[in-house]
Amino acid sequence: MPTINRYVDEEGYYIRARPSGAGNITYKIKEEGDPVVWKHGLRDGNEISWSTIQSFKALGIIYTEESGTLGPDDFKPDPEQLEKTELPESDAEELFSIITTQFDLSPEERAEIRSILGLPPEQDFELIGTRIKSYLEAYVDNEGLAVRPDRTVADTDEVEISTWVNKSGSTDYDTWQLHILISSEEGDESYPTDHCIHLCEKHGLERWHIQVVETPSWDIKRVAIEQRSVIFPRLLDELRAVEFDLGDPSDVLAPQVELPEHESTD
Repeated sequence: MPTINRYVDEEGYYIRARPSGAGNITYKIKEEGDPVVWKHGLRDGNEISWSTIQSFKALGIIYTEESGTLGPDDFKPDPEQLEKTELPESDAEELFSIITTQFDLSPEERAEIRSILGLPPEQDFELIGTRIKSYLEAYVDNEGLAVRPDRTVADTDEVEISTWVNKSGSTDYDTWQLHILISSEEGDESYPTDHCIHLCEKHGLERWHIQVVETPSWDIKRVAIEQRSVIFPRLLDELRAVEFDLGDPSDVLAPQVELPEHESTD
């Protein structure tokens, strides 16, 4: 089975392994990989999983003297080796956490490492908000987006789109509020529309309410609902991609458009 080994006469680690059909091979670990090895509790002579080796390959921190950094086809162990060295989920999550602490990974790289380790996709709602923001900016440029009853913007310079997440919850489950703020200006006046999407670990997509700065007339509501109709399909795609349980969406289908609580009038 693959084992992690420490050099006798110098600092650092290497891996002895036997890929399928390749005989014995030594993978050398670059210096930047040493903290990952140590923090994950790997010590001289310990067995190391093939998914860990593949993760190191994806990070570009292992190599051989003969072939340099290895390609995907160099990681085809016998099925028996895979079964015997498979990481339990808790250990895989620990390794992922250590890797992301040591390396500044892109969202795509994070997704690749999680896939290699057999972990489900991250439910990163901040990242989902960022992706929806990029989608809306492209939509503005390509299709135009209503921001007021009498105004549709067709250039991202004419609108400001921002997103953020507020996390809360109970001892039983977490909840999040994903905000998507679409704001335009006319003279000295700003006209923001705040889409607040309530997500719950237990109940799924719970609620979607929209706050505006004017008394929500029929026309104001129409604009808010048009915006939501642009956001909704992309939001569902993003939530499905991270395997978020959507729950029962029936309550979400009835839009609520309102003034912020501190500005409500009788």
